[in-house]
Amino acid sequence: MKPAGFLEPSLLKLFFDIASLLWVAKLIEPPLGSLELLRFLCAVNVLTGAATLAAIYLIYAVDHYSDKAGDILYTEVCGFHGMLAGCLVALKQIQPDSGVTLFVYIKFRAKHLPLLFCCVATLASLILGGALSTIPFVLFGTYFGWFYLRFLQIKPELGLQGDPSDEFRFATLFPERPLGEGNGVQRLWKSEWAKRQQLRRRHS
Repeated sequence: MKPAGFLEPSLLKLFFDIASLLWVAKLIEPPLGSLELLRFLCAVNVLTGAATLAAIYLIYAVDHYSDKAGDILYTEVCGFHGMLAGCLVALKQIQPDSGVTLFVYIKFRAKHLPLLFCCVATLASLILGGALSTIPFVLFGTYFGWFYLRFLQIKPELGLQGDPSDEFRFATLFPERPLGEGNGVQRLWKSEWAKRQQLRRRHS
């Protein structure tokens, strides 16, 4: 399942993935750096593949009494769209307010791309088929792209790990709505993150 993110059996999807990757990579590679971008893609690919495999076995375990339950274990599940979803999250982090124009008339900000991609990919897979090989990759790719950048990315020049800013909370992946101050989970995470960064500075 690990290399599944680099395989694409559909020629149409392959062209779409390559074109999308070239466009996104041009925007996120300079600030991230080539090596960090490679680490990011590999991490998202491995985590997305593992989570998708676990989800497939969970579906089979829940529905194994069905006559066609075993078919899910032999379904072809692959595609670059998981890593593409992660790259869109990276673009949201780097250029959240930059404008994006789609089909000349449709304009929106880069921070809305992850959710838009998830919705369009999910809807298209339900209509055209291939939902099992698309939806898990897209959803897990978006989540693990955010997870890596939020908690795991090392920034040696700043002596930091992750991105604890309010602008990159998980909730920012969804449409904005009026919110009060951060909830208890957010406050706890920010407190723990601050303590961890202080310890890192003391030992560096």
